[in-house]
Amino acid sequence: MAMSGTGMGNEVADAVLAAGGAELNAAEQALVRQFWQTICTAIVNHITTNGHAVPGTLVDSLSGPISGQGDLE
Repeated sequence: MAMSGTGMGNEVADAVLAAGGAELNAAEQALVRQFWQTICTAIVNHITTNGHAVPGTLVDSLSGPISGQGDLE
């Protein structure tokens, strides 16, 4: 499954709102969700742009090492 900033943001917002969001109205809750989607999208974009798989640290479906360098998805 590919990383998704929106999906991660929704998960974080759900946790934040469950912890104390009952006191917020619908517009405020939507704003919390939007903020976390934006923050998490920036995190995912940074990881997928700058992250690299180091050779020998991953294995294929036959448990053999993967050679070369690849980008994270």
